[in-house]
Amino acid sequence: MKRAEAVSRNPPAGETSEGFWEAAFVAFWRRTIREGVVRGPSRAVALGASGGLDSAVCAALCATSGVPTLAVQMIDRRVLGENYNLHLYERLGVELIPVDITGVVGEREKPLRLPPYWTTQFGLQILTRLAPRPLLWALVLRMKRSPTPPLVGRHYERLLTAHRVRKAVLETIAAKRGAAIVVCANRTELELGYFVEGGIDDVTIGRWAPLAGLYKFQVRRLAAFLGLPPAVLAQRPSPGFGGVGDEHFLGPYELVDLVLLGFGRGLSDAAVLQVMSHYVRSLHKRYSRRLRPYLCPGYVRYLRCLWEMRLRKGGAQQGGDGA
Repeated sequence: MKRAEAVSRNPPAGETSEGFWEAAFVAFWRRTIREGVVRGPSRAVALGASGGLDSAVCAALCATSGVPTLAVQMIDRRVLGENYNLHLYERLGVELIPVDITGVVGEREKPLRLPPYWTTQFGLQILTRLAPRPLLWALVLRMKRSPTPPLVGRHYERLLTAHRVRKAVLETIAAKRGAAIVVCANRTELELGYFVEGGIDDVTIGRWAPLAGLYKFQVRRLAAFLGLPPAVLAQRPSPGFGGVGDEHFLGPYELVDLVLLGFGRGLSDAAVLQVMSHYVRSLHKRYSRRLRPYLCPGYVRYLRCLWEMRLRKGGAQQGGDGA
């Protein structure tokens, strides 16, 4: 399947003069999306609207192009504790299409003979809150290798199934409306393989993936430039499993991005840890307190393992098997 247009066509956000790259980025994608629709077979663009920062930024980018934009919001009613920001998309001037996928996901789960749903959600919440970080990191790495332990694997398959159903629903609606798909994954997720292969954040399913060249900190800056509400910028990133955040599995994004930048520049683990320590020391004590537990060699090794696994699977722009 054709890979989404992403990093190779993005303006170099990290190289543009400070304070100006956001405007250049928005102008590039406004022109790219508008010309792609006007000159191509599509009549609109469609994206999966989780209510989080990435999909909100993509919706805002698409809206600036003047192209009809469909924000397809697929909700599993069994998932509790998620903020879908229903009024945000109306404010952006895009068409919100709510879809209840509870029944479809449930039907897909039946042949898998999975345990009751509450056991998955409750187990995840207990694990992320009580398990020591090194144990959680080891479990994530174990799940991303084959074979996955049977007990954990059955719950993990449930998490993957929901993302693949969302992808199928988005493709169906896009086909009916003649819309090109925009994938909302960012570079941080792609470089670590933190997405579901064949799921809604797999860049291979879409025509465009505007954020695939931006780390999370750059996405936040772009969101502020686009004038998204402060509540959206402050919202905790979530994989959509209810009450569980991305940072439970990856650690604080400001450190993750710093580590990935170091890996990309060929720094050793020790050098990356030194950069992290310098950054944390530069912060006010109130802000640095939550980052200090991650200033350890084990955390850098964990991210290094995820990063290298993605490289071995073909790079950040190919399909992956998310955590």
